[in-house]
Amino acid sequence: MKKRIEALNKDYKKKSTSERLAQAHQDFERILITSSFGTTSALLFEQFRLAGLKNYTVQFVNTGFLFDETLRYKDTLSAHYEFNVTEIKPADWRFELTEKQQLWATNPDVCCAIKKIEPLEEVMKNYDLWISGIMAWQNDHRKNQEIFAVKHQLLKFHPLIDLQYSAAAQFYLENPQLRHPLQSLGYESIGCTHCTSLGIGREGRWSGVSGKTECGLHL
Repeated sequence: MKKRIEALNKDYKKKSTSERLAQAHQDFERILITSSFGTTSALLFEQFRLAGLKNYTVQFVNTGFLFDETLRYKDTLSAHYEFNVTEIKPADWRFELTEKQQLWATNPDVCCAIKKIEPLEEVMKNYDLWISGIMAWQNDHRKNQEIFAVKHQLLKFHPLIDLQYSAAAQFYLENPQLRHPLQSLGYESIGCTHCTSLGIGREGRWSGVSGKTECGLHL
């Protein structure tokens, strides 16, 4: 696996983001696409458009604690880019457990595991490749990521990992209708309502929780 990943990284590094996506759809059959429908989500779907890809299915983990604006944004992007969305949710009793114990405050890592990681891991079993839209400039963990890596025992593909912040900003400047509706209010990274506050970059996520910058899906 290590040699395969090295070869893939070497090959795909030469390609543009849209070329990477087009090539991946030739190299792999069972492809998992996920999105949180946060403030940078349209960047990945724009590259799918440039690659000539549409009518694909995006897996969306609905934790039950998302902003209404995020749910509407999901509908906006899926209509604009012509893709389908399948919602993944934790089991009812697991959701009720997080509510009853308020795990987002007492143990946010466990809360993220129940709400996001466990439901998606069940889905991952059916795929060979996982496409994620993370970018190196988003936080210290992501800046060390390669185009391909192994995560949750699945080959993970980061086609946007080396997309520059300036390019992302320019895209939204030219396409303001594709911005998350909460971004103009000062939310630059958006997750669950309990764990999201105003802030630059990802500083508004899990504010006050020392060392936590990820839900765990990308670690």
